[in-house]
Amino acid sequence: MSPLERQPIHFLLNAPEEWVEYNLPRIRDINSPSISPETEQRQEERWAETTGEHPSDSHFSIIIPIRNEAEFLSSALGSIMMSDIPAKSRVNIFLITNNCTDEGMTKYEINKFLCRINDEPAQQYRLEGDFKDPNVKMGASKATLPNSNISFHHIDTDTPGKANALTIGNTLARNLGDRVVIGLDANTFPDIEAIPQLYGTARKKIADRKTSDTKTSIVSGNFTDVYNGKRINGLSPRELLPSYFPQTEPIVVTGAAMAWDSDFMHSIGGIPETKMEDFSMGVIAEHMGGEVIRSDATTWRISPRTLDDRIDQLTRYRVGALQLITLFPDVKDLVESRMFFMKSWKEMLEILQKHISDNSLESHKSVVIDAWQEIIMRSDMEFSNNPTDHHWEGIKGTK
Repeated sequence: MSPLERQPIHFLLNAPEEWVEYNLPRIRDINSPSISPETEQRQEERWAETTGEHPSDSHFSIIIPIRNEAEFLSSALGSIMMSDIPAKSRVNIFLITNNCTDEGMTKYEINKFLCRINDEPAQQYRLEGDFKDPNVKMGASKATLPNSNISFHHIDTDTPGKANALTIGNTLARNLGDRVVIGLDANTFPDIEAIPQLYGTARKKIADRKTSDTKTSIVSGNFTDVYNGKRINGLSPRELLPSYFPQTEPIVVTGAAMAWDSDFMHSIGGIPETKMEDFSMGVIAEHMGGEVIRSDATTWRISPRTLDDRIDQLTRYRVGALQLITLFPDVKDLVESRMFFMKSWKEMLEILQKHISDNSLESHKSVVIDAWQEIIMRSDMEFSNNPTDHHWEGIKGTK
C-alpha cells in the first residue's frame, strides 16, 4: 500500500461527520494513486466539463493562511488533497503560517503532512520575489503528490494577519504566472468538487475575459454550517444574529472559499488589510466597476457554538468595515448603504424588529437587541484603540 493510500483515514479523523458522509463515497474513485486509465479519463472529462479546458492547460494557486490551527489542520488539508483535481493540472498550494504562537504545534503538523506525502522529508528551497512583508522567511519547503503536478508548499512569516498572508500568496502566484488564485480557510472542509467549480468560474470570468472588458470579479463560494450547540427558537447563534438581512443588499464574499484575479489584487497593493479581508475584496472590486460572482462551490465550516462567540465574530466584522472606509474613503457610502451593521441605530432597530417578529423571538427580544448594542460598543472601542490592527484571533467555537 502506497503512502497516499494510507492518508485518507489518517487525515479525516477530525473532519465533520457531515462532510465525510457527503464526500467519502466518491473519494476512492478520485484519489487512488493506482488510478486506472479509465478512472483517470473520467476525472479529466469531469474537469473539462466543469472548467472548460483540458487539465494539462490548467494552472492556478491555492492560498491557505494558517495561524494556530494544529487541531484540525491535518483533516482540513486532507479534504483539500482529496479534491477532484487531475494530476496533469499544475496546482501550487501555499500553506502560509503567520505568527503562530502555539509552541510549534501548527508547524509540526504541516511538516508531518508534507513528509507523509512521499514518506520522506520535504524539499527545501529559497523563495524569490518582491514581498511587501519584510518578515517573510525566505526558506520554504515543498512536497509534490506522487505522479502529479500538485504541490504543497510551506511559507512562514512573523507578521500576523490573514490579509497579509493572502498578499504573500498572491505574490507567489504572480511569480508563477497564475492569474487565478483560490483562497481557502485552514479550518474548513471543501467538497471534492469545490475547487474545480471555483477555478472553472474564475477562469471564465477572470482569466479568459477579453481585454476590452475592464470588469474585475471576485468569485465567492457557498458554505454549509456544521452546528451542534444549543438553539434559541430553533436558531443557531449565527442565525439568531445574522450579519445581513433580506432588507439589505450586502456585498458577500465567503472567505472560506473564494477566488480572485492576482493581477487586480496586486494593482491595489494586495489584499486590503482589514479584519474582514474577504468582504473588503468584494467592496473594492464592486467600487471599481466589478462584481461578486457566486459559485456552486461548497465548503463545510464550523459555526460559532455560543452567543459570545458570535458576538466576537460580528465585532470583528464591524471593525473590518470601519477599517475599510478608513483605508479607502471613496467606498464609505457603498459600505454604509449596503451593510446592516453600518447603518444608524434607528435603522438597525427597525430591521431587528422585523427579524424578531419573523422568527417569533419576542420572548428573546432583549437578547438580540442587547447583543447588537454590545457589538457596536465593542467594535467602536476596539477601532478607536487600534484602528490599523488587521490581525484577529480565531474564535475557539469555530474550530
